[in-house]
Amino acid sequence: MIDSNDNTTLDPESVAKTFADAEEEATHLQEIHLEAAQHAGYAKAVLHAIAPYYVAAAEASEDMSYLIPVVTSGIDLACSITAEFHQMAGSAAPILAQAHNLSGTISLLASSTDSTAAITIPGIVNLDDYEAPPFFAPDEDATYKKLCDVDPPLAQTYREVGQAFHGTTADPSRAAIACMRQTLDHFFGNLAPDEAVRNSPYWKFKTSDDPLQITRRERITYATHTYIREPKRAETLLKSIDVVLEAYQFLHRLHQRGALSEKQANKALRITKTFIETWVDAMTLPTTLPPA
Repeated sequence: MIDSNDNTTLDPESVAKTFADAEEEATHLQEIHLEAAQHAGYAKAVLHAIAPYYVAAAEASEDMSYLIPVVTSGIDLACSITAEFHQMAGSAAPILAQAHNLSGTISLLASSTDSTAAITIPGIVNLDDYEAPPFFAPDEDATYKKLCDVDPPLAQTYREVGQAFHGTTADPSRAAIACMRQTLDHFFGNLAPDEAVRNSPYWKFKTSDDPLQITRRERITYATHTYIREPKRAETLLKSIDVVLEAYQFLHRLHQRGALSEKQANKALRITKTFIETWVDAMTLPTTLPPA
């Protein structure tokens, strides 16, 4: 490890190793908890699948007493499983708190690097090669809660973006981009249903093979005029549509084979994340949304 107080000439290989070591430890922690999450996820799925059997057996046990020990045995085991998971969750709480605090430090490092990179060693470091990933915090409740007002499954899909991007090791960018693309379609599909858009002044009859087609631009334009009440805010969001549509096209190219550009993935996720958060913060929802 490099001594930060050592003013001697820095060895580039040692610098690279310092950051590689930190990345390796982060990967190790991620893999350990991902493995635990998979075990917990399996348990959750099994418990959800078999619960109806035990409920039905409990209802039938009044007439078929031989079911009583079967249900009782299942209940005892389920209670034991509950206790073990509760104990494990309690043990993980301090680690989660520490990880939360460490994420703040990492965010500070990313921000300071972004600032200093812009003014240091010009012509030597290509700033176009530096593209830090966006951070999808697990506790982003403001965006999540407002998306719940639009549609709870939509909010869950948005939450899956961060879970896929930061919580998986198997092609996380591709998985996150798929969730983000679904989030965008789902979001504006709810706010701008087909018939509502076609009956608005923001839609035009097409001369193509699909004359009733609705473009994403038309859908977003309708939603902006409908749900963004502050005129200047609406105007700004309308002017950002081109940027978002460009990022969306990259999300769409996800379906193509080949390696995914990490730099482009980070950029597209950052743009679409910022767009959704900005949009959600600005919108005013009516009591009920138009039917899909």
